[in-house]
Amino acid sequence: MSTPAHTLVNGTPIEVEHLDGRRETVQLLRLSIRQLYLFCTHLAAVAGPDLAALCTGRSLDWVDTLTPESFGGLYKRCIELNFPKASAVAEGDPRLAAMVRPFEMARETQRLLGMVAMLGLGSNASSSTPPPSASAAATTSDASTSPPSASAASSPSATASAPATS
Repeated sequence: MSTPAHTLVNGTPIEVEHLDGRRETVQLLRLSIRQLYLFCTHLAAVAGPDLAALCTGRSLDWVDTLTPESFGGLYKRCIELNFPKASAVAEGDPRLAAMVRPFEMARETQRLLGMVAMLGLGSNASSSTPPPSASAAATTSDASTSPPSASAASSPSATASAPATS
């Protein structure tokens, strides 16, 4: 087997598992500028198998032999290692940037949701306020037992019907 003309990204091996139970270690390729354009095209088209094949130098048939969990891990690692470089290339090309922007927004949203979850601001914040029906019931019961407000006493109809005191 010949060595690809690309260098390995950080020399980090990635272990994958095939549907038949075989395990294999693959290396991700450092993508060239042209390949980064193709990477963005696959990313925008949500073509994960094509993206994984590009990043590993393997065929789509090889990708089809991976377990779903193994493919998911491989795909995630491909994104982690190549997306920052693809984003840098996209800064100089508005068409490429338009392809990458939705993915950047989705990643930022996931990051922010993770921060919210870490801080515990998710469902706890909404449980601290009473439900609308409970606050409406409290307001209704308070209004029937409380004295009239000062604004009601100073209204023209209230002063006209009120008996004069000396």
